[in-house]
Amino acid sequence: MNPDRTSPLFDALHAAFHQPGTRPWRWVEGIIWALIIVSSGLMFLDFFFWETQPVWLVAADRGILIIFAMELLLRVVSYKSNTADVFVGGHLWRVRTHIAERVVFLISPMQLLDLVVILSFLPQLRGLRILRILRLVRGVRLFKYSDPLRDIVRTFEENSLLYAFTFTFLTIVVTLGGVTFYLVEAGNNPSVTSVQDGLWWALVTVTTVGYGDVTPASLPLGRLIGGVVMILGMFTLALFAGIVSSTLLRVLINLRGDQFRMSNYTNHIVVVGYNNACNLLLDALLKETSAHQNELLVFAEGDRPQSLPSDFIWVSGNPSRESELDKVKISSAKVAIVVGARDLDPPQADAATIMNIFTIRSYMEKKGMGEKRKQPIYIVAEILDPENVDHALTAGANEVIETTRLGFSMMAHAALMPGTGAIMSKVASAGAHSLYISPNPRTREMVFEDLADGLHREYGLILLGIQDPISTKVTMDPGDQTVVGAHLNLVYLSKAPIPASPRPGD
Repeated sequence: MNPDRTSPLFDALHAAFHQPGTRPWRWVEGIIWALIIVSSGLMFLDFFFWETQPVWLVAADRGILIIFAMELLLRVVSYKSNTADVFVGGHLWRVRTHIAERVVFLISPMQLLDLVVILSFLPQLRGLRILRILRLVRGVRLFKYSDPLRDIVRTFEENSLLYAFTFTFLTIVVTLGGVTFYLVEAGNNPSVTSVQDGLWWALVTVTTVGYGDVTPASLPLGRLIGGVVMILGMFTLALFAGIVSSTLLRVLINLRGDQFRMSNYTNHIVVVGYNNACNLLLDALLKETSAHQNELLVFAEGDRPQSLPSDFIWVSGNPSRESELDKVKISSAKVAIVVGARDLDPPQADAATIMNIFTIRSYMEKKGMGEKRKQPIYIVAEILDPENVDHALTAGANEVIETTRLGFSMMAHAALMPGTGAIMSKVASAGAHSLYISPNPRTREMVFEDLADGLHREYGLILLGIQDPISTKVTMDPGDQTVVGAHLNLVYLSKAPIPASPRPGD
């Protein structure tokens, strides 16, 4: 018999149990789902008859378990060996390969879960039936963007060598400690009458549970063995904690990203990119938005920095990839602030900034956000090299801040006109007389001089100029007798922006 030769029956079974999307697979999954739902109902009925179970309830439950066992058996039997399909070998080698790979498949996390469920056939282990619900969970997408259960299983599979080493180390410690403890304590300790008692004591000691049902009676050798097992237990727990935390970190990060994507946040502010100098920006942003109900979010690669203010939500991801922008719900954001990468040369930092701007605009266009939003997302970008300002605007930035050039210009002007630097710093800061652009609160045309006087008396602001809201062209000090239409925006200095008021015709 050739173990590689398949029959039509084997091919049909393989399609039914290992080829998602095929008609046989959908039939099998539908039947299993129906049985799991019925089984879950029987399990809850079992709570009302926990002491004395009706015969029909026991028969129905065991019948479903037998079907589950047959389904798992057929799934293992219909599994195809990848190694045997690739390499050439003798008849005995191929038989051994088919058997070995099926055993490995059976002890994979998902199959082990089904195997444990079947163990609930024993009356003492019927509580394991609750695990059947996980079969439904792994088939239903509870999270829109990720699958935590599947990610956890994949993590165990990808790091199987690490977990095998950890469990092997635990087994050696428990076996060595338990057997040695039995040999020392047997005959002297009434609580230790078998090797099982020694192994139980070693497992309880290694895991630091310490029930106290078994304690050393042989002094000092018994206590010496106990001390060694305790110390090895600390190393074992540290090993477990390190491996679990390092391997499951990615799953937790993805789940955290899903948390924001599944939230109802809208009109939030996204800071794209992060570096050590960003905290100054974030502090200023907190002061500017203190009176507003905008969620503040930082979107950058890596783990959350310890210095990041607690007011900001941190989402890890790559802003230059459109598939990652869903993490921060960029389609619902009000403003995106793209900061430069100060750990790179200015040309490289600006190239990354321009790429992030272009990615955001491309994403919004593909999602058709231009038709769905009342106003497009406003992008403010930091550029380090003045030559790249036009490139950033072309990529889609609404406003570009040349931080290096602006800072040096203020320094040069302050050197020739002392005191102007301190004044400009106050103008750029929240809480003082800052620069604002707001719609004209007046509903009729007025000359610039009368408008400035009236607004100064009413709001205490200093009117500097006007802006066309369509072309965004700004005219500073247009002249006292210049007629200012109600549709224009006003440029002014004030401690707070003018309260929003409806436009004529709104």
